[in-house]
Amino acid sequence: MLILLHGLGDGHDAFATLGRQMNLPETACVSVRGPKALLDLEGAHWGDDIIFDSTTGGLDADSGLKESTELLKILIKESLVEKCGYAPRDIVIFGFGQGGMVALSAARKSQTIAFTNPSTDLYTCSRNPVFRH
Repeated sequence: MLILLHGLGDGHDAFATLGRQMNLPETACVSVRGPKALLDLEGAHWGDDIIFDSTTGGLDADSGLKESTELLKILIKESLVEKCGYAPRDIVIFGFGQGGMVALSAARKSQTIAFTNPSTDLYTCSRNPVFRH
């Protein structure tokens, strides 16, 4: 199972297309839209609120992620693991920009979500190393 999380101001449609185009064997892809509309634009965001950077005037991508992190954890635990029967180790989260921040936030706060660092191996949030060869 591959969960795709878009960046600030984007939507799930482009990532759904990405999931289809990757055509990964034996992998289902779910593209999730950020829970909050971005002002009156078509895009969405993952933050708890919309905050503007006082130095640049642009949107601040780090506007708190508690609500989105909890929603992602519920999606994984209640829907994918409990209802659909996926093992947590069979679920991969790919997030871009603010979506990546949500993925890391959920991994950090969960004992069952694992995260990967391309320069090292795979580690779970409980700090117990799990190596893949």
